[in-house]
Amino acid sequence: METANIPFIHLIPLAIKCRLYKKTLLVTWYEYWGDYWKIYKGKYKGKIFQSFEQLITKIGVLSACSTLTQKRLKIATQSPHIPVIKCGIWFKKLKALQSKNQPSQNTLIYAGRLMKEKRLEILISAIKILVEDLGHDLKVKIIGSGPYADHLKELSIKLRIDDSIQFYGKLENIEDVWQEIAKATLSINPSEREGFGLFGLESMALGTPVIYCESDDNAMMDMIRHRQEGICTEANPTMLAKSIDELLYDRNSRNEIRENGIRRSYEFDWSNIATDFEQLSYRLINNKNQICDAPLETH
Repeated sequence: METANIPFIHLIPLAIKCRLYKKTLLVTWYEYWGDYWKIYKGKYKGKIFQSFEQLITKIGVLSACSTLTQKRLKIATQSPHIPVIKCGIWFKKLKALQSKNQPSQNTLIYAGRLMKEKRLEILISAIKILVEDLGHDLKVKIIGSGPYADHLKELSIKLRIDDSIQFYGKLENIEDVWQEIAKATLSINPSEREGFGLFGLESMALGTPVIYCESDDNAMMDMIRHRQEGICTEANPTMLAKSIDELLYDRNSRNEIRENGIRRSYEFDWSNIATDFEQLSYRLINNKNQICDAPLETH
């Protein structure tokens, strides 16, 4: 049996059931928070959640969706063998969408939750620099909902760039989001925390070059390599604006990153991920539910 680590509490009855039926429980971890719980929930509540998360790591056989989460789980569990089974995409479906759309000129896009950790203030402040200081005529599309929505709208009004930014809210289905990403010139993600970074991966498959901000808590830094499939920049408005300005002007670099991103994203097609999962399943069976050899990291 395979399940995600979130929301934690479901792992207890699943572990009991698997033990009764003598089955293996494989738990896929999408993120390990550790000390971050104290920031997210406060000192005392955070300590409780942190302790519970640590306890949950003892349930089942663990795998991680990124090398970042893998490293953190290895430290938390003192286990040298935690395989990586990455998240997947429907590559052909996404590639077909990018071939149907011509990118809109000077259009930037973000899609995801509107939360503090996404650091969208950096993007909005960078837009002010691009519009007022560098003279760009930009259209910025922000797709998604969350507790920071009103704050971000107010900030765009305060900086007098609300004419350049359109807040879409949550779209009806994921295909609508994909179509908007495919039509954009650049995909921008200043997020501080990404357990995997599906928005960036889908952007690559859709043929939209990605610019993102560096962070020790951002798994996109392993998936989207700097100056190859995307641009990684310092997490401040000035440097983000500089990177956006560079790619808007340099069509050759933009096209090179676009093609590299499409090739890279194919590695995450579900057909490849399914092969990895099958290999891990056979390994568990042959080794009596234990990961005894090197971690699986073929894609």
